[in-house]
Amino acid sequence: MGTVTTETPRSLAEDLRQRSDAELAALLRARPDLLTPIPADVSQLASRATTRTSVVRALDRLDRFTLHVIEALAVLAEPSSTAVIRALLAVPLGPVRRALETLRTQALVWGPEQSTRLVRTAHEVLGPYPGGLGPPLAQLLDRQPPARRAALAEDLEIAATDMRRLAEEISGRIALLLDEVSPDALEALRTLSAGPPAGRVDDAHRPVDRATARTPVEELLARGLVLPTEQSTVVLPREVGLHLRGGILRPGLRSEPPEPAATERDARTVDRLAGAGAYDAGRRIETLLDAWAHDPPPVLRTGGLGVRDLRKLPRLLDVDDAGAALLVEVAYVAGLLAATTDADPVWLPTPRCDAWLHAEPAARWTELVTAWLSTSRVPGLVGGRDERDRPIPPLGHDLDRPLAPEVRRLVLDVLAGPPPGTAPEPTEVLEAVRWWRPRKGGRLRDDISRWTLREAEILGVTGHGALVSYVRPLLDGRPAEAARKAATAALAAVLPTPLDHVLIQADLTAIAPGPLRSDLARELVAMAEVESRGGATVHRFTPDSIRRALD
Repeated sequence: MGTVTTETPRSLAEDLRQRSDAELAALLRARPDLLTPIPADVSQLASRATTRTSVVRALDRLDRFTLHVIEALAVLAEPSSTAVIRALLAVPLGPVRRALETLRTQALVWGPEQSTRLVRTAHEVLGPYPGGLGPPLAQLLDRQPPARRAALAEDLEIAATDMRRLAEEISGRIALLLDEVSPDALEALRTLSAGPPAGRVDDAHRPVDRATARTPVEELLARGLVLPTEQSTVVLPREVGLHLRGGILRPGLRSEPPEPAATERDARTVDRLAGAGAYDAGRRIETLLDAWAHDPPPVLRTGGLGVRDLRKLPRLLDVDDAGAALLVEVAYVAGLLAATTDADPVWLPTPRCDAWLHAEPAARWTELVTAWLSTSRVPGLVGGRDERDRPIPPLGHDLDRPLAPEVRRLVLDVLAGPPPGTAPEPTEVLEAVRWWRPRKGGRLRDDISRWTLREAEILGVTGHGALVSYVRPLLDGRPAEAARKAATAALAAVLPTPLDHVLIQADLTAIAPGPLRSDLARELVAMAEVESRGGATVHRFTPDSIRRALD
């Protein structure tokens, strides 16, 4: 059990021992990987919390500002105080305290507010140049040969042979030394100060002093404004980089997530528009299941759906290629489709499909979207190329990406931020997602974000780019069953009442002036060909369709 004391801890393990049971529980909720296997004691928990794999996983879940707070801790001498961190970041104190509380909860920092330390593994994960700054002057001078340090001290008229004293003297004269160098040398320093702080030069260890310096690099080497680390590499010391940045780790840093520019729309209109899309998504999947029940496509030898069968779907479902791939995948992850296990496997509706087909349209949609939200499969990858340069098919094995559910949820959370009916700009939604997960996913994160926006429109999760009201219960953190019931009820309120009749015409057509009851729609599809869709759907009776119905 955690116990609360007032002693200053000397290690992360001691810090964890002083935490209450509630604080230890919060740590395990924030970093569930620490529970596998269950640690025997607090020392083992502390050891596991500082492994590289676990720290990387924790850092990948942090937002951009909290990562900047970690960079500040890595740059500052330990231990650091909240006030010093705030000064280095040049932001209000409140966001810094909230970020430090997050880091302390996750055991990425430890110690009291006035004596905060970053776990050593985080220093290693951040690399040699945290915040785009080089190592401290003292550390770089320590790597120089004694003769070079002595020559530098003599040339700068510094009466110090001690490495730390020499570093302090140079740090105190940075402004004066910068005034001595040429504009070209100063421009080179500004480039390095923006990061990364290392640059390549020829013969970095050449002997040079202020009197003989001829090139911009030699001017900087002679004054200790850059120092060699290898034969062809020079590095800008941390103190010089911070001076050129005005003493701020990252000028222009924002402590709050960006708020995307948005277009205001009528929330009720958005709900009605998206509700029609939600109904259509269910109807299209129903059409897909009926078609494959009568004529099941074969499973590729490598898994997935063949190109020829995929090309039939846009016409069958009245969507584009991307929409067809999405609907097939959603039906699959919802458990409505599966491959048979016989010698010549095919794709067929599952027994679960019967219950889904007899459910109300709103309940069917909720089941589909719940599966889409949680799946790690990425329909947007369909049509791309795999590692062997082969096309990626729907229902194949190459669509799983563990990152997908997290990014999908982040996109919808960004859409849920503004008031109902507000449609944020898509490019700025992507930027907000990058702010929340700057280390995670890279290009794949951005692709999944774009695909999520497109898929949300097809599934009726958004209308004209605005998140609909009936999706919000699935995102607000309430228990899963309660969320599904609330979403179903909210969608049912905006869906039109299904019709139980059609208008028979003399030209062998039947017109459905609105959405039909599920059982009637399925019977009509079995008896007639769909000629056109829209506000009213036109079905044409043909000899082939009548034969199909009789069969």
